Amino acid sequence: MIIDKIIDISKALLTPMIGLLGIYIAYQQWQTNERKRKQDLFERRWTFYTELKLLFENLMNSDEAATVFCPTDFCIYNNRADQAKYLFGEDIVEHIFNIQEIAKSGDYNLFSEPFDKYLIFERSFKVKFPMLFFKKGG
Repeated sequence: MIIDKIIDISKALLTPMIGLLGIYIAYQQWQTNERKRKQDLFERRWTFYTELKLLFENLMNSDEAATVFCPTDFCIYNNRADQAKYLFGEDIVEHIFNIQEIAKSGDYNLFSEPFDKYLIFERSFKVKFPMLFFKKGG
């Protein structure tokens, strides 16, 4: 009698509980994929930045900063600007095309400053568990 009612209630609640568990798992997978996407984007941006920084340092250390770009240099920076469109904003594209003037100034901070807002990586991967599985206070 009472056991039959408990079994009926359990049967009725089983389907919604499984549904809620499925929603929770899907949400956790979405969060994991979002963090992975951000990490991959950060890694691509960092690789791009370090490669461009090497090109910039070579330009600063050479006498080419005082002269006009040769055609091969223009192709290299034009290719980098095309890549930057997809990884960064238009401000970085303009920055790449002004890299010769920045190299002439000799100020490294002028080179790296525009990248600062894009090269922020969130390291706060906090795992959140639902309170269903844990007792409060113990």
